[in-house]
Order: sequence, then C-alpha cells, then structure tokens
Amino acid sequence: VHRYYSGVRVLRQWAAHNDVDTAAAMPVIFTSALNTESEGAHTEESGTFSRLTYGISQTPQVWLDHQVYEAGRELQINWDFVSELFPDGYVEAMFRAYVGLLHALADSAAWH
Repeated sequence: VHRYYSGVRVLRQWAAHNDVDTAAAMPVIFTSALNTESEGAHTEESGTFSRLTYGISQTPQVWLDHQVYEAGRELQINWDFVSELFPDGYVEAMFRAYVGLLHALADSAAWH
C-alpha cells in the first residue's frame, strides 16, 4: 500500500466495490515497518540496544495484526490481537511455534 493511500482506505473501497461488510473483511493482516520510522511507537535506547516501550494499533476490523520492525540490526516481531476472540493461550502458543519456525529458518543448515 502506498504511504498516502492507507490500508483502511483500500479495505473500504474493496468492500464497497464487492458489496461486503468491512467488519472482518481482513481479520488477519501483516504490518511491515521495515525501512521506516514507526509512527505511534516509542523506543528506549540504552547503549547499542533498544526496546519497544509503547505501540498502538487502531484497526477495529482486524483480529490479528502480525507486525514486523527493525530495532538496531535485529528483526522484531509482534502479534497484536483481540484476546476475546480466541481461546486462552491459543494465540500465544501459535506465536511460540511461529517464532520457533523463524529461528529454524534463520539457521543456515535448514536451507541445505
């Protein structure tokens, strides 16, 4: 999506064109803040490390927002989700499994 044409605008126009209710038209999304300065986020820096101390996602039609950004030279991932829509511990278990897969893929031996 172009930076001047928001994802919400895309969804609204897509829904209008397809005569669809936008309440959960795209319940799972991928938000990449790679190579950008994250608006709405604040990091604390200490030496060569930084950590996200505050972030906000305001998309009510989204159930799970997979977010990626870079802090320093490290890939950071976060899943922002509506906890009331999932059984207790379900998304956390999926996230742990996903992170495990990412770590396995980061191992060069996995590609041989």
